[in-house]
Amino acid sequence: MRYTDRLVLVRYYKASPYSEEQYNAEINLPDNYWVSVSVYADRHYNGDLSTRLINSTLETKISSKKHLEEFNFRGIYLPTDEYEYSLQKYVPHPEWVIRNKKLVAKNTGSNALYNIDDLYVEKNEQGKVLTLIKCQHSNYPKARICEQEFVLEPEMKVRISAVFQSVHLQDWKLIQQQAKKVVQGFIVKPIDIKGK
Repeated sequence: MRYTDRLVLVRYYKASPYSEEQYNAEINLPDNYWVSVSVYADRHYNGDLSTRLINSTLETKISSKKHLEEFNFRGIYLPTDEYEYSLQKYVPHPEWVIRNKKLVAKNTGSNALYNIDDLYVEKNEQGKVLTLIKCQHSNYPKARICEQEFVLEPEMKVRISAVFQSVHLQDWKLIQQQAKKVVQGFIVKPIDIKGK
């Protein structure tokens, strides 16, 4: 979908070609407004984003500290007091960053980061995670993409993933709102075949 106006890409051969023409004309622009929305339900639902966040922090992994040290705390994030666009920023564990830079420098001579994402979190007053956003690292900022996850409750037991260009991170609330509206637009009421 294009999040600015909720235009949904439709490639059905009997549909109007408008959305596909718009998509094809804009998708390769480095700051395009198109968002890839995926819906996870049933056994793929896993709607507890708090648990997903905890599994990326030290909170549940203290018991395996030796294992973490062996792998330089790879995949572990630490919360900060910094907020961007009302999202709490988490940073990669320093050991992970140091090890990563050494590996990249050894293989390419660069001091860049590789395969380390920026992590942003929205929580409610009780500390429950409502939104998780990971933005990929890239030496080319306009090529970075973000993946935003949130749960569509109480309306439905589904987890939604929205992937967009990182230059639009400041619009994460609008992206989430628009994705919800598009997904909810596909809800249909069951037909009563008995005519009641």
